[in-house]
Amino acid sequence: MPSLRGRVWQLGDGFGCHRIVPNRFDFRRTADWAAAEEHLFEESGLDFADRIGAGDLLLAGTSFGRGHAHYHLQAVKALQRRGIGAVFAVSFNAIFQRTAINEGFPAWAYGAPLAELVGAGDELEIDLGTGLARNTGTGGTRQLPPVAEVVREILDAGGLEASTLARLAR
Repeated sequence: MPSLRGRVWQLGDGFGCHRIVPNRFDFRRTADWAAAEEHLFEESGLDFADRIGAGDLLLAGTSFGRGHAHYHLQAVKALQRRGIGAVFAVSFNAIFQRTAINEGFPAWAYGAPLAELVGAGDELEIDLGTGLARNTGTGGTRQLPPVAEVVREILDAGGLEASTLARLAR
């Protein structure tokens, strides 16, 4: 996963799992991720939720993915099914971030520098290996720390299980 490119949607601070997929659902038991996606952002309060789509990048403030760990997997799976490219935030609930990476979904703490570079609706291109971020509309760039190699390997493989199996096969 050398780079990501997509339209940016800004979510703000404290965007919890219950706003990604409502807590009244428990898709973890059935692994019906298509059904989880049907309820994506249903109770988020976002007026643009129905326009968030494949390849888009979410930019959040602090504490993205907060809430009970029981709901992290269904939130990540719903985001993946929608085709969202990544979530970048100022900070994450640590268990949410680890769950996302384990599932092969990019979730990285780049929020504050990216918020200075792009606004809602802008197109962002970011190379996770080098850390170079570029607003494709304005041409502005920011040099960010690269994502750790081991994390990139997990993301490239499609998740922790696939990454581990590939390492064992070597």
